[in-house]
Amino acid sequence: MIKTQKEINGIKASARVLVETLELVEKNIKVGVTTNQLDKIAYDYIISKGGKPAFKGHHGFPNTICKAVNDEIVHGIPDDTPLQDGDKITVDCGVILNGYFSDSAFSKIVGGNPEAQEFIDNCQQILYKALNFIKDGVKVGDLGHYIEKITREKGYKIFKDLTGHGVGNALWEPPQILNFGKPNTGPTLKEGMIICVEPIIGINTGQMVTLDDDWTIVSIDGTIGCQWEHMILIKKDGCEILTKRSDEDIEVHLKN
Repeated sequence: MIKTQKEINGIKASARVLVETLELVEKNIKVGVTTNQLDKIAYDYIISKGGKPAFKGHHGFPNTICKAVNDEIVHGIPDDTPLQDGDKITVDCGVILNGYFSDSAFSKIVGGNPEAQEFIDNCQQILYKALNFIKDGVKVGDLGHYIEKITREKGYKIFKDLTGHGVGNALWEPPQILNFGKPNTGPTLKEGMIICVEPIIGINTGQMVTLDDDWTIVSIDGTIGCQWEHMILIKKDGCEILTKRSDEDIEVHLKN
C-alpha cells in the first residue's frame, strides 16, 4: 500500500489530467446541458491527454463519468435529460495515465437553490476537516469515527455502504476508508499511502436503493445526497491533496 517515488510521480501525473478534466466539466454545467454532453467532454479531454477513462468498462460501467442528480447518490449513468435550475449534480471521474489511476468527485448546484447549496457546502467542509485530521499513524477507524461525528453534528446522515479506498496501481486498492468507525481500530495510515477520502452524505437519510440499471443508487426517500472526493498522499504530518482544483481554498473553508 505504500507507494514508491516512481509510483507517486505517475499517480500525480494522472491526477493532474483528472483535475483538468473535472474543471472543464464543471465550467460546462448549466441549465439545459445533459450529462451525456458532460460525459463526452470528459472523455474527449482525457483521450486528448493520452489517458483513458478509469470508469469506462470497470465492472461493465458504460461511461466516463458517474453522475448523480438530486436524489441520486452515486454511480448514475449519464443520459439525455437536461439539467434544470436548482438541480444538484455530482460528477465522479477517474483517469488512467501510463498505467496509473486517479479518482475524484465534486458536487455543484445548477443555477440557484440556497438550501441545497448550503448542504453541499457543508459536505465539502466535512471532507476538508477529514483531510485536515489525516496524518501518518492515524487509524482508519479513528478517521471514520471523526467523519461520522462531524456529519451528525450538522444533522446529516452517512451512507454507510459507500466508502473510500486506496488507489494508484488500480482504481480500488486497500485499505477501505469507511465514513464511520470505532476509535483505535482498523489499518494504520502510513506515509507514502495514496487513498481516496469521500464522505457520501444524505441530507435526510442514510438509506439507499439501487435502481434497475444495477448502477444508479438513490436515497430511499427521494431526498438529495452529496459526494465530495479527494485523492491524497499521506505525509508524516498531514497529507497532500493530489486532486485539488484551482478554485479551492481549503484553509478558508476550514475557518468558516
